[in-house]
Amino acid sequence: MGFGSPSGTGLPQNDFSSEEDLGSKEIEGVLARGVRETQAVSDETGREIKISDEYWYSDELRINLVMKHSDPRTGTTTLRVTQITRENPIRRCSIFQKDIRGQSNKPNPNRLTSSLPAN
Repeated sequence: MGFGSPSGTGLPQNDFSSEEDLGSKEIEGVLARGVRETQAVSDETGREIKISDEYWYSDELRINLVMKHSDPRTGTTTLRVTQITRENPIRRCSIFQKDIRGQSNKPNPNRLTSSLPAN
């Protein structure tokens, strides 16, 4: 696995880390593969706590669709990509360019012109 993880290797980062393959699921209509990395660390009192990072990566879009960080000391933070559209961006750009060309070809009555005498 490892593609959605920061290490990119699919291997534990150290002896206190583990990585778990979460399989595949659809998120916002896009197939994603999940991985959870868990680290065991000591808190201020010396007690062991587990911190986990979960990543759901889309090979098709080449981005993480969901990133979730869980730490019992600070809580859970989740970042999620939403409102994914599959409209062709080239088509959107060509429409925009057509509008610009159409406007620039129109005479502008506010533009100053000079009348130079012909030689």
